Amino acid sequence: MKNKKGFTLVELLGAIVVFGILMTLSVMVIDYFMDANNRTNISSQANFEGLLAIRTIKNSMEDLESTAYDDCGGNDCLIVEKDYGYEYNEGTNSIDLIIYDTPLEYKIEIAADILYINDIEYVFEGFELTSDSDLFFEEIDSILYITLTLYLTAGEEFTYEYIMTYSYQLSDVPG
Repeated sequence: MKNKKGFTLVELLGAIVVFGILMTLSVMVIDYFMDANNRTNISSQANFEGLLAIRTIKNSMEDLESTAYDDCGGNDCLIVEKDYGYEYNEGTNSIDLIIYDTPLEYKIEIAADILYINDIEYVFEGFELTSDSDLFFEEIDSILYITLTLYLTAGEEFTYEYIMTYSYQLSDVPG
């Protein structure tokens, strides 16, 4: 009877094959999780960028309290205007109507896959605006309805959609 110390060549090769299969599977699982993490990071960043743009525009429109609009002479361009406002007069303890010589304006335009706010390019960090992005508005019964749809893309595989809807009651300067 022989005293066997160590492994045979077949046992050693079998262990190496099993170890190689486990390593290959481990690398595949790690790669899958890295890709999923990358997709999550891109999605999170797209949400931040898209929602920031939408919130910036919506807040500015709410602050302006528009009373009129102009279509800039083309599609995907809108100027909302404020022709008048009210101001508290401490001397008379009353609220006075102020008519602006030059209306306050807020301009939104989508041209050549670029979003412009007040003629300044809005920059999406790490994303591009696609040609499907759209600014739609219509007036119905003295109410201006605005829909802004932004499509952001990161490379060829990820596209994200953000939609803002807003409406204004249009009014003439009170007499």
